[in-house]
Amino acid sequence: MTFIASFAASAQNFPKVQDEYSKALTARSDVTRLDPDEMFGDSIGLYTGSLEFLQTDAILPGNNVLDVAIRRKLKMGERPLADNFYRGWQLAIPSIHGVFSEARGWSTSKGNDPSKRCSNFWWPAAEVVKATSGIASTKVFLPEEFWFGTFLYLPSSGDQPIFNSYNYDGTDFGWPRPTDGANYPLRTKDGYVISCIPSEDGTSEGFEVHTTDGVVYRINHMAIRPMVPLLKSEYWVTQGSQQLVQWVMRRQEYALLVTSARDRFGNTVTYDWDSSNPWQLNSIRASDGRRLDLSWSGGQVTEVRSGDKVWSYSENRIIYPDKSYWDFTSVDLSAASYDEGSVPGNHSHCYYPGDPTTKKMHAVMRHPSGAIATFDAAPTLHGRSQTPDSCGTKYDPNTNFWDNSSEAYPATYYLWSVTSKSISGPGLSAPLTWTYGYSPANGCYKSPNQMGTNTCTNSSPTTKWVDVTDPSGVVTRYTFGNQYSVNEGFLLNTVQPGREVTQEYSHANEEGFLGWAGILAMPSRSNPGGLMGLISPIKKKVIIQDGERFEWTVTAYDKMARPLSVTKSSTPQQ
Repeated sequence: MTFIASFAASAQNFPKVQDEYSKALTARSDVTRLDPDEMFGDSIGLYTGSLEFLQTDAILPGNNVLDVAIRRKLKMGERPLADNFYRGWQLAIPSIHGVFSEARGWSTSKGNDPSKRCSNFWWPAAEVVKATSGIASTKVFLPEEFWFGTFLYLPSSGDQPIFNSYNYDGTDFGWPRPTDGANYPLRTKDGYVISCIPSEDGTSEGFEVHTTDGVVYRINHMAIRPMVPLLKSEYWVTQGSQQLVQWVMRRQEYALLVTSARDRFGNTVTYDWDSSNPWQLNSIRASDGRRLDLSWSGGQVTEVRSGDKVWSYSENRIIYPDKSYWDFTSVDLSAASYDEGSVPGNHSHCYYPGDPTTKKMHAVMRHPSGAIATFDAAPTLHGRSQTPDSCGTKYDPNTNFWDNSSEAYPATYYLWSVTSKSISGPGLSAPLTWTYGYSPANGCYKSPNQMGTNTCTNSSPTTKWVDVTDPSGVVTRYTFGNQYSVNEGFLLNTVQPGREVTQEYSHANEEGFLGWAGILAMPSRSNPGGLMGLISPIKKKVIIQDGERFEWTVTAYDKMARPLSVTKSSTPQQ
């Protein structure tokens, strides 16, 4: 089982800036669970075929909404250098996290005090890096090249971007917040508000997250792990000979982890961390008496205990108190190798998505029930239409432009995409298999780029689709918009035999509701066209089924984009 990369001795194996497209291309993607029982905890983002897992090991039910549970998460294509929970799986608990430079740490370029990461929540500063070859030269790594945003993670909702509640001129956007007199400078698109608190060690700032259902999370325990460095390189000619010059920027993931949770009735849950090993959780304690204790060895969890119940973590298995078990002997979803051919778009540069690798990802895992799931993924070409020319380098045929150029908004790009999922096991005479087929990338540039290639025309597609074939052979086509700054990632149409659903979206300038979630501190390549912060509720839904046309239309919204009035109608389909 391959989860974690061995650190390559040569910087030549480090990814270049353009190899990191997959982390930046986070366009909106509807997540669909195809297993009715959700037994493997897999979530597939159909827009690009992304794959994530969230699995629960131990959970102690209580008489309130606060969890006492141990959950694990795994995201296809992640590149950790350090394993800090179990075989590449991360502990799934509330946190706020981002990837920053090793030299500056989690700091902000806003204000005079870079440690005020909450009250001055903003981008990190650019990083100036010296050449590794002894040549007196420096290279600038921009924030959007090494940092892809700072996110709030909750197991119930996944990663959410964080917005500033106030506009650039200091005016309030007008979103509701608690009336307790406290300052809430940050918020999420889901309506959670965030205040600033001291970090656990008192040297900087942490965050206090207030959810819409009344739960308050104190997130202020810092843990750090190394990430793969970034590489820039050029060939210089000195004294008639050619020399490779390299600049390596080292990065780390900084995570503030939850220390306590409180519901609106005063019930609490406390998370106890090891001060000497910041990633190691010692216990979770609830005010109603529930408790889980954890044991560790070599940075890996070995046991979770509740009274006389024990969950054991061995090399490839997680064994439950009833002796049922998970098995992860054959799981390779981590993109853990950095050698040539290991990333979906090797050698990518401006206007070219790179060379697709032949490597495929394959994972087989056994559920405690005895069911076995198999997942396959492959590098797949995706695209966006009406893309602006965003190459950061002016083309010069006399330089190594192709080696070092990168785009903020490439028209086409490779990502790991799920191609099949299969479940077999007791009670099944044959495996249940889902397959995923992706449309052409349909990417193009709004106007001619520097090379004059791939320019959009009046007939260029403005959508992309994925066909999902279920175990009974029924094919469902999901069609998404892929226009830059218009509808990239929006689900527009779903078609299966005998049924078609079409959706239209509304915008604030048409309806009068608040149009933006806030000011997003996010690099532009991670937020193409600003759509991540756009408030765009469904305006109209049309269903055609059994010879009838059913329409659902919103005729008025409140300022929070919630429907105030809706009309429904049905007519025979002509």
